[in-house]
Amino acid sequence: MRQPSTRLRRPVVNDLEGRGLVAREIDPANRRCKIVSLTEDGQAMVRMIDATEDPAPEALTSLDDADLKRLQSILVRIQSLSDR
Repeated sequence: MRQPSTRLRRPVVNDLEGRGLVAREIDPANRRCKIVSLTEDGQAMVRMIDATEDPAPEALTSLDDADLKRLQSILVRIQSLSDR
C-alpha cells in the first residue's frame, strides 16, 4: 500500500506530537530526515487500541477473499485520487 504524501502526513504527525504520543528527532544518518517514534504515552495508546475488540462491520463478513482484495484495491485507488 502506498504511503500518504508528506503534505497529508505532516498535520497528523503534528497532532500526535502535540498530544504527546510521538516524538520527532533528526536522523543522524541523514540530517534532512526526521525519525518519528512513539512516546511512552503513545505506546500505552497502542496497547489500549490493540486490546479493544473491533470486529469487521457485518456487511464485510460475507465477502470472500477475492472480494476483499477487490475492495482493498478500490480503496487504494480512491486514496491515490485524493492525494492529487
